[in-house]
Amino acid sequence: MLPAFLGLFIIPLRAQKIESMSFAGLEKEIAAHTEGTVVVNFWATWCRPCVEELPDFEKFRADYADRQAEVWLVNLDFNSAVATTVKNFVQNRELRSRVIHLTDTDPNEWIEKVDKTWGGNIPATLIYRSGRKLSFHPQPLTYEDLVHLISK
Repeated sequence: MLPAFLGLFIIPLRAQKIESMSFAGLEKEIAAHTEGTVVVNFWATWCRPCVEELPDFEKFRADYADRQAEVWLVNLDFNSAVATTVKNFVQNRELRSRVIHLTDTDPNEWIEKVDKTWGGNIPATLIYRSGRKLSFHPQPLTYEDLVHLISK
């Protein structure tokens, strides 16, 4: 058992906020982000490749924060899963990237707006610089992939 005074030094992690917005809201957020690079990753808690790539996105976020690069993790779980499944997942994985839950219930209304070639498979990643789309990647990405894509 630990001495009682050691408990004074335990600082709980701040709970990560999960923002909820429509795709139209996400588009506005991206357009308003006129400085630096934004990596927008579409993912879900039930998607194994999505979950496997998240540590690489988190590492990229931490390593490139001083270079005006942000990672936005856009969650596509059902709206009913946000308060429980998604919240617990984000906290248990200690995600520090911006987490946005997309509230639109019909992805067919916005998938082509992301990219005309996208069939909706996840994970999928968009890269924006100064509010302009640079590239779209409908497959899992590694840390090395992200570094390479940003350095282009």
